[in-house]
Amino acid sequence: MAAVPNQGFSYDTQDHGLSEAERTWRNRLGDALEIVLGTGADDIDAIADGLNAIDHKGPGGERWTGALLEAELNRLSR
Repeated sequence: MAAVPNQGFSYDTQDHGLSEAERTWRNRLGDALEIVLGTGADDIDAIADGLNAIDHKGPGGERWTGALLEAELNRLSR
C-alpha cells in the first residue's frame, strides 16, 4: 500500500499552513453547509439559497449564487 501524505497525523497536513482567517472561513462554511444540508437541500442552487437564508455571506461578503458556491467549493478542494 502506498504511503498517504498525512499518514500518522490526526489532521489534514495541507491545512497546517493556512492562515487563521482562512481556517476560520473554512470551518464556518463547513458548519453552515451542515445546517443547510440537514434541511434537505440537494442541489447547488438550493444550498446557495439555504446559505443566504441563514445569513452566511459569501467569501467577499456577498449573497451566494449557485455559481459562486461552485467556484468556492472548487477553490477549497485544491
